[in-house]
Amino acid sequence: MPNGDMYMEEPYARQENLSKTNFAFRDYYKGAINIHDTYLGNVIVSASSGQNQAVIAVPIYSGANGSLTGIWAGGLDLDVFNKNLQLLNLSNNERLAYVDNLGQVVADSDNQSSHLNESLANLQGFKNAVNGKSGTVKEMVNGTEMLVSYSPIKALSNNWAVLLFQPYQGNSVSPSSTYALTNNDIMKNGKQEGELLLQNTSKSKPAPVRHPGQPSHEVVFALPLREDGNVYSGTVTFTASKPIEVEVLHTYAPKETPDSLHGEPYHAVLPGNKSIAITHLRDIVDVPIEINGTGISSGSFDFVGNALLFHKTTGEPFTVTYTVDAVVKDLNKNN
Repeated sequence: MPNGDMYMEEPYARQENLSKTNFAFRDYYKGAINIHDTYLGNVIVSASSGQNQAVIAVPIYSGANGSLTGIWAGGLDLDVFNKNLQLLNLSNNERLAYVDNLGQVVADSDNQSSHLNESLANLQGFKNAVNGKSGTVKEMVNGTEMLVSYSPIKALSNNWAVLLFQPYQGNSVSPSSTYALTNNDIMKNGKQEGELLLQNTSKSKPAPVRHPGQPSHEVVFALPLREDGNVYSGTVTFTASKPIEVEVLHTYAPKETPDSLHGEPYHAVLPGNKSIAITHLRDIVDVPIEINGTGISSGSFDFVGNALLFHKTTGEPFTVTYTVDAVVKDLNKNN
């Protein structure tokens, strides 16, 4: 209601659990009233669920004089943010976090840290980001010297931040991995969309699945498999320590199972009974260049799909440096 009283909440079980009935003290209520527009509040502990959440509030006006009728608000599911960050291919001791305007962690690539009510308000990187700056600073984080890369996020009418933590090594002044997340990474229609710019150097690991009787393949997931109805579309440029292949994965869920006459596309079944079709780009990248007697692979190409990985079928470990410039699109918008 205009005075901040809760008129209704769904699901109804949440309304039954309310520990208070007036929410005029909440920042999302005050923000929506003050700016007369949509406002994204900072992380709070829900009075109905006891869980962390951030609320988007919209003031509703009606009548000839535009009087305030009430506030329509929705709580973001922060687990969705956490799951997206935890899909990133971060190396050991690296961590990526979304932080609200007060320094409270919204979501975290570290699964254990994502369940904590942690504040990063004392970090200089956070202070710089909420003031609209981007860059990298060396500072102490939980007793460890770290490089903190920071960037602001315009979260509707509020200012949030994204922080990347990496162990500081000697005189290093720039991180080995760079993740540039734009303002469009805030949730749209419940699914993460927007631009993605990343650069990384990764060592391969055994593939999570393999065909019976074959050696385990070595892989690097440059872009992890999406299961939210979105796809990546962009360009990747890379160089690897050995001749490798590249694979683009696609969700394989035919509306009608192909018969034996037509055959099926090359696909595999992952843990959890999820099927993926595989585009194998050997002809594009498996043209070794010799440098000091060592064969390497390098290249640049456009792609679109649910995942992007570097791959070696022989099971021989490799290292790859890559830069990806892509956008995340909602496939369901066109279906």
